[in-house]
Amino acid sequence: MLLPLIGYANWRGIRNIELTNKANIANVNAKANQLKDQISQASTQRDLQERMAKFQGPALPNEALNMPLEQLKRQSLAVVQSSAKAFESKIPGPFTEQYMPIYKLSLRAAAISLVAAFGFAAGAWNPRTNMTALNSIASLFKVSPYKSGSIFNVFTNKIKDVQKDLQNKNIEANRLYDLRNNARNIEKLRHQQDLMQKRNFEKQRKAAIAREKRRLQEERKAQKQKD
Repeated sequence: MLLPLIGYANWRGIRNIELTNKANIANVNAKANQLKDQISQASTQRDLQERMAKFQGPALPNEALNMPLEQLKRQSLAVVQSSAKAFESKIPGPFTEQYMPIYKLSLRAAAISLVAAFGFAAGAWNPRTNMTALNSIASLFKVSPYKSGSIFNVFTNKIKDVQKDLQNKNIEANRLYDLRNNARNIEKLRHQQDLMQKRNFEKQRKAAIAREKRRLQEERKAQKQKD
């Protein structure tokens, strides 16, 4: 029962820090805007120096008064803007040291509340069941009065079933992969055999042409000798 209160207190503490940081950022931005207005309104280098001193802005040394007014204004605006951004970038996040005390106190309170709850449950006796509250809670994790397995065992068996199913799927996937490889190898072998047959046929055709050519040459030669 204390855990929701601890969670709310934790959220509230973090929320307060965030609101404080946002308020500080808003104040810095308001101060920066005020300084920017004063810089824009300055009519001379000396006037700009006095305005910066009056509104607690970046100090302008006397050597800077020799610069042109517009250049000095741009430089002053850049300094003010960079200072505001630097302050905003230094705001700690939710996982920095500023938040650690809240987390530590929350964890400590949560641990103490859990220990107190278990201690209370272990000491609270139920005369109807002749069991402590802790034993009554533990008995809820029994699957049935005829089985000694707990929900943890059920989860373990489910995990084993899933692992076994994955193993079977892997075996089936490997078998399909082997079948595909065999089919590809058979197709590759068939293609090679077709190429070999085509080459042999081409050789036989060329050989037949060569024989026919020699026969014709011999016939012409014989005919010439006869003539």
